[in-house]
Amino acid sequence: MKTLFAKFPLPVLAGCLALLPALATAGPICSAEAVQQAAAAIAEPREIVRSAIEANTDLDTDLQPVASAAIVTLKTRLLALVDAQVACLAAGASAKADGLDAALAAAVRGAIKPDPAMPSEAVAATPSNSAGDADAAAVQFESALLHDGALLSVVAQFGIPCGSDALWLLYAVEQGHWHRVVNWTSPRYSRVDGAWGSFHYAVSPPAADGRWFAAAAHIRPWCSSSWSVIDYAVLRPGSEADRPAVVLSGKDDMWWGGDDIGRLSVDATHVELRFHGASIDSGVHNREFIRRYDVSTTTTLRVPPIANSARDFVDEWIVSSWAAAQVWSAKQQLPALKREHEQLRIARKEGSFEFGATLACADGKAVQVEIDRGDDTSAYFRVTGATDFAMVAIADKPDPLCVKVTPPPAE
Repeated sequence: MKTLFAKFPLPVLAGCLALLPALATAGPICSAEAVQQAAAAIAEPREIVRSAIEANTDLDTDLQPVASAAIVTLKTRLLALVDAQVACLAAGASAKADGLDAALAAAVRGAIKPDPAMPSEAVAATPSNSAGDADAAAVQFESALLHDGALLSVVAQFGIPCGSDALWLLYAVEQGHWHRVVNWTSPRYSRVDGAWGSFHYAVSPPAADGRWFAAAAHIRPWCSSSWSVIDYAVLRPGSEADRPAVVLSGKDDMWWGGDDIGRLSVDATHVELRFHGASIDSGVHNREFIRRYDVSTTTTLRVPPIANSARDFVDEWIVSSWAAAQVWSAKQQLPALKREHEQLRIARKEGSFEFGATLACADGKAVQVEIDRGDDTSAYFRVTGATDFAMVAIADKPDPLCVKVTPPPAE
């Protein structure tokens, strides 16, 4: 049987084999030239995106194909730039990321060709971002060391028509070098709401076995409204950086007025996202939504708190699917509660709801929440629990033993 080694003399073969351990442990090579080349490659797609922003005076939410393609190219080349710059960053106990943002910004700034029609003093006076980039397609970098220097996070964000998009990269220390383990960004899109605006993330502390997860959220940009959609996901490193294991993903309508982009937090086994969205009461502008999950096993489970108050819980119970709502319902009342749930969801489509009083009941365990269905009838919801709320019963008439008024939740 022939082998691949048959053509090589033994001394040469021995030399090749001696190199194998060194090649196996070699990390990315730091090269100033590679950084410069990667930065220079950003200029062309960035200019196309900038032109698309400036041309969008009509606040058009559709992107031209050339702009859509340029956004993909820009993110691909930003990834190459960050990879090249991170290769020059010490890893392990000596890691310091303080200068990484500045180094990336300097690389981008060095690749920018100033407009010859603009006087130098005007260029100097123009507000710029961390990259010294004074136009609408400005690139911003935000890096951080996590897990006592075992992980490095880099977020690159840039402007698009009516918003911004983001690229998130996570690196881990392997054999003394930084190796990319997560590459998380949007796929190609043809409308601005396909971008990942107001991107934010959180990384869990490592579990006893060293495993960790990451949570990320973003708001879909739009040109004319502060009502939008928030998307969120929980990830674990996969076999490839470009294909992390998605443990959980979801989306909800939200209101991000006042620059409230949501609050994302994690611990070793849980992820929680809080944001504001519409109430079923047309007279209540918004309420806080809570999405909290246990991600300690392969199956994610939504866990309390489900809402901040009994009134918000009733709201959440009605708008949620029955598959979710039944988990928060008294088991002995499931058939009756399911019928009520179906009828309430139909009634909500046909009219508007309005909350009435929330009353504490005599047993000290339950509260009664009133809802005007909008058809001259009301429903009275009996809810137990302080933070782990449960729907116990729904009646057409109030319970005379529920009389103490409780304050409505803060809006």
